[in-house]
Amino acid sequence: MVSSCAAAIALCLAACGASDEVQVPRSLCGTPISGELAGPLFGSGHSVREVTGPGFREPGSDAWCAVYVDRRKVAQLWFSSGGGSPDLMALARSGPTFGLFDPRPVHGIGERAVLANDGAIAVAPCRDSGGADNFLLALKMTDSPVTPRREHHVERFMRAYMPATVKSLHCLEE
Repeated sequence: MVSSCAAAIALCLAACGASDEVQVPRSLCGTPISGELAGPLFGSGHSVREVTGPGFREPGSDAWCAVYVDRRKVAQLWFSSGGGSPDLMALARSGPTFGLFDPRPVHGIGERAVLANDGAIAVAPCRDSGGADNFLLALKMTDSPVTPRREHHVERFMRAYMPATVKSLHCLEE
């Protein structure tokens, strides 16, 4: 009897925990996204919403998108088109806007990237009608818990999100 009660309680607890998972939308900040990539980054909650800055996704504009789970801001994404070769490590160490904790270079995300437990910055070639020749994407985690595995989740997210975002920008052919 005791073991069947314990099993019933365990099932109830498991069911309660499952209902607290974040339901990630099919698109995040204008880019198609998979829930299994974003879910581990955003923690628990019921709804994901985004707030975008003026000019979001307009050609040639720098833009941002804040991601909220319930009422907690969990991440901010910056999208920028430009020229030249930005110093990603300098950006990663630049302070509160992009400033990342202990960033390190990483290969395989865009043309160049830096990664940290609290975010990532990557750049990829993307020529647009405004004359820009590259696209920069920065992710900064805000209110989500710092866990030993979060850097792994940030990296998985950026490896999928960066190319999907570049594809959605419809970069011009050379």
